[in-house]
Amino acid sequence: MRHFFVTILSCCCLLMNCTSDPPPQGAVALQLSDIAFTADGRFLDDAAGPELLIGVDAYSVDYTAEELLQLVERLQVNGGNYLRLNPVYLDSSKVITGLAKAVTRGLIVDTLKADAMAVTVQSVASFNRELLDGNGRVAYPSFSQRALNGLRAVRTVEQKVSFSALRRSNDILGPDNPTGATAAADTSGNFLIYVPTAGRVTFSLPDGRQQPVRRVTVVGHLGTQRSEILRPPYDRRFTLTSNEAKGGWMVIERLE
Repeated sequence: MRHFFVTILSCCCLLMNCTSDPPPQGAVALQLSDIAFTADGRFLDDAAGPELLIGVDAYSVDYTAEELLQLVERLQVNGGNYLRLNPVYLDSSKVITGLAKAVTRGLIVDTLKADAMAVTVQSVASFNRELLDGNGRVAYPSFSQRALNGLRAVRTVEQKVSFSALRRSNDILGPDNPTGATAAADTSGNFLIYVPTAGRVTFSLPDGRQQPVRRVTVVGHLGTQRSEILRPPYDRRFTLTSNEAKGGWMVIERLE
């Protein structure tokens, strides 16, 4: 469990990560949120909220108050709930007030110099593969539009499958994998495939004689989606084609 406070001193405002130690004497502390992680430390443990901690690590960047608050708004609109900042740069009461409001909307602010809550990766492909590898705490190094689009697409996928229940399952992919796709599966018979570029993806479903009804949803890099229902009998081995040059997801859900 981690605790977060906004500590307002007589001459400046600081956003701080705190332990259970009390704030400095004479300071006014506003406790923002308690953060709990799953037992393995890989995902958020909040039954009423998302399980993924995803966003931006901007610890080394000094933004103006206006820039930072605009970027925070864009981050949250696109599904980001994590922001790492250097507290040295947070010397504006306007920023503190704005961040406090963002926290009430679910933003988790990390100001630790070391041991950041999320691992930072450079590309959308690396980001999504981290998620499929079972790490639900990932950040981009900037607020680029491609990064924000990637966050939005992940949130769309998260509405259909639980990332914490998935395990790598590349064995369902055919030997011909020109896109470099990555697959994962859960124990309920749902599958998630990340396709980093346009091209064909062939996979074989490990179904027995009793084939379930399935829904196949393609989620584009902007978070757009389209679905098709598969009703038995259908071929266990089939090929889907992605036209997304910037990559996308394929979600295969078991409906019965």
